[in-house]
Amino acid sequence: MRHDAINSLDNPFWQYSIKVYRNSEFEEILLQGQLLGLDVNLLLFCGYLTSHGRSLSSITDKLWPIDHWQVHTVQPIRELRKRVKALNKDWYDEIKSLELEAEQIEQALLYDVSNHASVAEIPNLLSTNLNAYLQYKAIHPQKKWLQALSEHLQPS
Repeated sequence: MRHDAINSLDNPFWQYSIKVYRNSEFEEILLQGQLLGLDVNLLLFCGYLTSHGRSLSSITDKLWPIDHWQVHTVQPIRELRKRVKALNKDWYDEIKSLELEAEQIEQALLYDVSNHASVAEIPNLLSTNLNAYLQYKAIHPQKKWLQALSEHLQPS
């Protein structure tokens, strides 16, 4: 039997991500984060949690299996897609589709974990969530990049 999160790939977090990712400038900011070693899905998740008044720091202990999925499933598919790009367009398109499905599964797993996040009524919750994730990953990006990311993740 498949995990419930896998059964609900089209969830509110996925819809949130589609909505905010449409901005090409934001897409570039997220890809810069990926080059720093950050998971785009978790950056989006920080924004999603913030828009629901929830704290990432209350669930960082639940991120390990999701990190494992990213490192051992999503990233290898992404690397294969990059290597195949110049060789065969049909293979590239198939692998790109597979990568997107793996990302969507990761988001479903994150959405499932979001139900365990504590409600947090604190000022600057987005900063708090992003800092919790950056601390979890032990990555210290430039303030300018972090500010640009925050501007795009602000809940509307």
